Formats: sequence, C-alpha cells, structure tokens
Amino acid sequence: MQFVHKIVLIFCFIVCMCACKKEKPDLSLQNIRERNELTVLIRANSSDYFIHRGVPKGFQLELTQLFADYLGVNLRIISTEESEMPFHLLEKETIDIIASNITILGTDRKFVYFKPFKVERSVSWGILCNADSLANVMMLWMDSISQTRTFTNLCLKYHKERQSTCRLSPYDDAIKKHAERLNWDWRLLASLIYQESNFYPHVESWAGAIGLMQLMPDVAEKYGITLESSADAQILAGVKHLQEIDKLLPDEIPKSERIAFMLASYNVGVGHILDARRLAVKYGKNPNVWFEHVEVELLKKSDRTIVRDSIIRHGYARGEETYNFVRDIFERWGHYQNLIPHNSPKTTTTLARVSFKCMLNLPENDQFKLSTRFCACCFHIVSDNLRHNFSAFLPD
Repeated sequence: MQFVHKIVLIFCFIVCMCACKKEKPDLSLQNIRERNELTVLIRANSSDYFIHRGVPKGFQLELTQLFADYLGVNLRIISTEESEMPFHLLEKETIDIIASNITILGTDRKFVYFKPFKVERSVSWGILCNADSLANVMMLWMDSISQTRTFTNLCLKYHKERQSTCRLSPYDDAIKKHAERLNWDWRLLASLIYQESNFYPHVESWAGAIGLMQLMPDVAEKYGITLESSADAQILAGVKHLQEIDKLLPDEIPKSERIAFMLASYNVGVGHILDARRLAVKYGKNPNVWFEHVEVELLKKSDRTIVRDSIIRHGYARGEETYNFVRDIFERWGHYQNLIPHNSPKTTTTLARVSFKCMLNLPENDQFKLSTRFCACCFHIVSDNLRHNFSAFLPD
C-alpha cells in the first residue's frame, strides 16, 4: 500500500488539568531572554548531533540554532546518549527544550495516539506544559520555518533517505501546475529553475536576466514580468517562453530528444541551436540527437575560426556554457526522480492545538513514560492515513 505524504505540522499542547496546575506565573520565555540563552537537550547520534571532520553538525542542532537565532539568544546544547529522555531536567528547569524523537502513545482519547504505520521519521520537541509563552512563540516559528527553503534544505541535508517527504522548493505547487502545460515531469522543470536561480525569485544576472526563470529583458517585458512579480507569474512566463521555443524547433526532432533541444535553446537561443544542427550535418553527426551529437557541434561555436563558416548564421556562442547547462539539468533531474515522488500531492501545513483534560497512567509497554507535567510539542511528517486516524483530536 502506498502512502500519500503531506508535511503536517502538528503542535500538540497536552494540558494535564488533573496534574499540571499552574502553581506560578509562566516566565519561560522571559527567563530565556533575560539570561540570553536557550538550553536544549539533544540526543547524540549520527543524525541529530554529531561531529564531522571536527565540526559539530546535526539536524536538531541546526534547527534549534535557527530557533535560538529567531529568539535573538545564544544556544547552549546539553547532549545525552541515553535511550530514554531525562524529562526530569525540564521539571527542574535545567533545560528549556528536549529536541529529539519523542513517541507519545496512549490507549484512548485521553492521550495523543500516533499509530506508526510506515511513517517517516518524526521530529519532536518537548517543553513543560505550563510554559505557555515559550510554546506560543515556538508554535508560530515552527509554522513559519516549515514553509521555507531553509527548512527544505535542512531536510535534504540530513535525511537523504527520506527526501521524498521534503519539498524541492517553496514553489513546488506552482511548478507542478505549470509543468502540465509542457507535458513535462514537474521535477524536470524544477531542475531547470534551480539551474537558473537556485529557487531565488528576486535575483538579477549580470546580463539582466531576472527571477526564478532568469528571463532576459525582452522576454520578461513580453510577458509583463519584473522582479516584483509573483513566483507563480514568473514560472508561467518561463513556461510560455519554452512553449514558444518548442514551436520554433524543427518538427523532425523527436519527442525523446526535444526536451534537451528546448533547454539548450532556452539557455543560448534557438538560432545558435539551429547553427549547431547545421554543423552536425556537415560533420557527420545526427542533427536530431542532442547528446554526443548536436551538443558537441555547439562547442565549436566558441571557436571564432569556425563561426566564419557560411553555414553559421548567428555568430559566436559560449557553447561550453550551454553544453554544461543541459547536462547539469538532466543530472539533477535524475536525482530528483530517485528521491522525490512524481505524483506527490500538494504540500500543505496544518497547525493544530489540542487540549486534553488529563494524561495519567500510561501503559507499561509505552516507549516512554511521559511525565504528567510534560507538554509534548510534536513536529511530524506523517501520512494522510495517520492524519485520518489522528483527525478525532484535530479541530475543524
């Protein structure tokens, strides 16, 4: 059975009314800011917190550093290699956050119940249940950071085996939508956009090309695109430009080769590609095959003695740039195909705040004995099936 994954941000505030009474005012966030330090406990392992070539690295390390930066305070890490989390350190206020994979289990509606299925790795943070001020700011930050390119890159960097659950960019939904106009795999269009702009919508090249699709000034003007245009509009304009290029290429170029010719033309212009096709005919190559044929002839357009040939109608070109451009896009596309599902759904982020009356007497076989004074703030990458089973606890 295949599971359709969504990135679901589930922020669960388990309010233990029976055992978690507010005995004193909540100063959790104020205390952190006054001492100018966020203290976090992270389990030392090969993913969350480790040393690589003398440099501290890790998913949880970088994620908590981002949160500390957001708060404008320093980050202090306490590590543990124990399998069970020392929740008592939260109660003693020795630490502010436990950043680790915390499994919360229960047997009825008094508890948050996560049925594991084939669920991707969960990323859970724990704080005291009465630390409302810290919880509120953490909730807002997590909802915001999860939608950024920074978070996507962090997923890809440390969870390569689970990259299919991460977005390629903040613009995946727009890329998927507009790739249909070309009948392209959306991951191919994403690879082109990364090649052009690294998914930055507000960049301008030395030649005046702008935006995600690096449209040249005349093309940008044709489609009404500026650096202030939305990402959706920029991608649509680039796709329309690709459609125009497709119309200018000879019909005899087969479908299996057409994408490479379109990409090359997008980079250097159709005229130069037509010149390279003529060179291919002259030098015994196939003018309808890109790799090892027309791409090789395009390299010759960097030779100023060759461009004097009467069959060259568009002059000099930086052939090597286009040669690498197409190859880089195809290579990256191959990686995207390996790691990102073709039919992955639109990425959505759901924010939930759940209250429970009490949390007592966890079963002995639970993975962790959760303190009744402990509030679990859980960031989970889960399947639709899991969210369906959890839906009883989510607000409408």
